[in-house]
Amino acid sequence: MYQITSRFIETPCKKVARYAFDMTAGEKITIPFEGISGSTVRIDVTTWQDEAGMVSKETITENLTRWGAESVDIRIIRIPRENVRAEAVLKTDRLRDKIQKMAELREEEVSWSTLMKAESLEERKPDELIEAIGRAA
Repeated sequence: MYQITSRFIETPCKKVARYAFDMTAGEKITIPFEGISGSTVRIDVTTWQDEAGMVSKETITENLTRWGAESVDIRIIRIPRENVRAEAVLKTDRLRDKIQKMAELREEEVSWSTLMKAESLEERKPDELIEAIGRAA
């Protein structure tokens, strides 16, 4: 019969503190002081693209280092607001309306000729469009 013995060998490892904040949902960046000392700190911040400049990576890194963090990795995930607003574009059925909605979102003007071309494209049958493209080439 065999006798098996074992013993615990403690190995060094890095302590990692990980945090995620979603500023698009109104969440504020608040990091607890506990558990920071001697840790590698990773922070993921989701924010609107136009508000990304409000996240001061330098200030956060400076504070965490002062609290004893060994290293700090801050990743900013930028969410474009256009994706949220584009829902109005998706809800429209006609190409002309989609172009107008997109122009409104971008605060641009659409020429009359562009809108007429959009209407023309929708009124034609697919075969007619392919034929017209072939003639133009």
